[in-house]
Amino acid sequence: TLMFLVIVPVALLLLTKVGRTMKRASRRLLERMSNIYKILQESFSGIKVIKAFTREASERHQPIYLLSDEAYNRILFDDNTFRSPVEFYPRSLLLYSYGKVLLAPGERIGYIAMPVTNPDRELLRMGLLAGQVITGWAFPNATLQYALGELEQLSVDMKHMQAKRDRVVESLRGFGYELHVPEATFYLMPKSPLEDDVAFCELLLDEDIIAMPGKMLEWPGYFRLSLTASDDMIERALPGFERALAKTR
Repeated sequence: TLMFLVIVPVALLLLTKVGRTMKRASRRLLERMSNIYKILQESFSGIKVIKAFTREASERHQPIYLLSDEAYNRILFDDNTFRSPVEFYPRSLLLYSYGKVLLAPGERIGYIAMPVTNPDRELLRMGLLAGQVITGWAFPNATLQYALGELEQLSVDMKHMQAKRDRVVESLRGFGYELHVPEATFYLMPKSPLEDDVAFCELLLDEDIIAMPGKMLEWPGYFRLSLTASDDMIERALPGFERALAKTR
């Protein structure tokens, strides 16, 4: 009994301190990341073909290559369609990863493709192959290479993803948040009710909700949410969004 009375209070004290330390560390991480990382916002607001500018620049100066990162080109809502700039500009490289459409970011498998009209196609192909050999880690593992044909046919359930988008957008707007309705990707970008989006993300953290401050995306005043959470996680988080917003009023 005496041992119990001694150990239990000490254990509870340690657990409390660890919990506080973890929250402080999370806040520090948010602050540091907002100052360090600069990530381009991954959204589809429609593609404007830039072939006129790039073609003229290529003819007058050194050839310009367009890198088209299309990891989200199949994650489209409301029956939207996607057109790749590779269709319009010969000196384009299409970069694709299956990690997004399969919600498996840890499985780094994808490809780089070029249009048949690319005048330097063969030279670039050899250069890419040499780069893979030199780095060593740029090759997918053998199992994934054999599975590539099947992976090409797979996709996240977009109807379910769209239902989650609609559920979160409707709920957050009902609470008083301002946010867009994305046409693609699995992210939401609500406007922060505080000018300091990092400070508001800390309020969300108090509700056990992790959000990415807009400052990390060169979009200050907003924060990013992912729709990849399960239905249960979303339902448990919604009241927390309402409580966090109430704290700003």
